[in-house]
Amino acid sequence: MASKQKKSSMKKETRSNSAKISASLKEQLISKEKLEDLTNQNEKLQKTIQTYKEENGQLRDKVEYLGKKIVEYGQSKGYKLSEEENSKMPLNVSVENLNKILDFIINGDKRKKKGPVELRVEELETRITHLNMELAKMVQLRLSLENGLEDIEFCETLVDAKTKARFLLYELKGNRLFSCLEQEEDENYDVTTVPPNEADHPVSTTVPPLDTPKQSLVKEFQPVSLSPPMKKLPGDTHIKNMHPDLKKYVIQNLSMYKGNGADWRMLGERVGIPLETIQQWRRWKVENPAEYVLQSWGQSGGATVRMLHRHLISPQMTCIILAKRISDFYLVE
Repeated sequence: MASKQKKSSMKKETRSNSAKISASLKEQLISKEKLEDLTNQNEKLQKTIQTYKEENGQLRDKVEYLGKKIVEYGQSKGYKLSEEENSKMPLNVSVENLNKILDFIINGDKRKKKGPVELRVEELETRITHLNMELAKMVQLRLSLENGLEDIEFCETLVDAKTKARFLLYELKGNRLFSCLEQEEDENYDVTTVPPNEADHPVSTTVPPLDTPKQSLVKEFQPVSLSPPMKKLPGDTHIKNMHPDLKKYVIQNLSMYKGNGADWRMLGERVGIPLETIQQWRRWKVENPAEYVLQSWGQSGGATVRMLHRHLISPQMTCIILAKRISDFYLVE
């Protein structure tokens, strides 16, 4: 009996040991498979990293080449980098300076000078604007004349007819046509000399002297928050339909008197408003005279945002910052 019990216990121990060995072998096999799997993944990651390094190197070379060419071309066109930026490698030049160089390359020549063709086009556009305004005046006068004659026709007495005819005559005489072509000089205006390089661009440069009221110079405007649209608006938009915040900003800036006269007064002259009307607004000391200018000019069909932008960047006004604000909202180029 004792020998049988001993044999039974030995068999149990043998089975237990074999089970342990089998479990250990399975664990080793699983660990080996995991190790192989991790090794394969590591090899793939190493290859991916190497590929990305090569692509990054190629992109770096391309960016450095483009930066070098932009800097060289900008310098050849007259753009000057600071000594600190000039000593840097093209790849280390700041993004801000690269943007400035690109802006200089694209728009530098346009800001410095205009060719005779562009000056001629601007002159013709100004004249067309003048003629459109005069046409609007003539249509308005015709309507007034027709209405006045109808009223006279239905007058019951001769006295009433004479009275209405007199008022009609006063109304017709009070509207002067083609006043933009007059070359009269007012004694309250100083005539400045046109520079030789602008002599082929005949635009009136008469501006009022610096006797403007002090309250206009120190007037504090309410700040206007400008948020340009995601997509720029058409440049042919009429100024009556201009973006409200932008229009308010333009009126506020042009209503401020400037020593060189490049404000609402010069804009009024350029769009064909008679000098006597501009003087009258000055005498009245209106709060926002630029608003009167835009309202008067707005009677013309050619009063577009693009035309306003061209007046602002003209050599006589050079309101570059204000023109830039408009170009942020509208396609004016």
